Amino acid sequence: MPCEEGHRQIGLKRKQEEDPVLGDIVQWEDYGAFVDDTRDCAVRAFTQVRSTLGRAAERSKQYYDLNVKRSQFNEGQWVWYFNLRKFPRRQIKWRKQYEGPHMVTRLCFPQQWFQN
Repeated sequence: MPCEEGHRQIGLKRKQEEDPVLGDIVQWEDYGAFVDDTRDCAVRAFTQVRSTLGRAAERSKQYYDLNVKRSQFNEGQWVWYFNLRKFPRRQIKWRKQYEGPHMVTRLCFPQQWFQN
């Protein structure tokens, strides 16, 4: 496969040569074949990268989900709202990051609630 070769050259004819340092050198007949082979190589590489990153994301999600504590709200419960808004040229460490207390008036989903 041209993608796995250590060195590429564009020549007048396609032939296989053995280089003791670089390994096989593939020469293409024209630029079209070179571009097609290079594109196929890039597509295979990106497919492999996407699958590897997908597996890494699944592993990260598993480790994250182990430490997440699901919160359940009830109507009439007083809660503090974490508001992490960032403003330009403002230091977040001097800001109040929690607002409240707020009373839960209605539940939409277990983690979502409405206030008046």
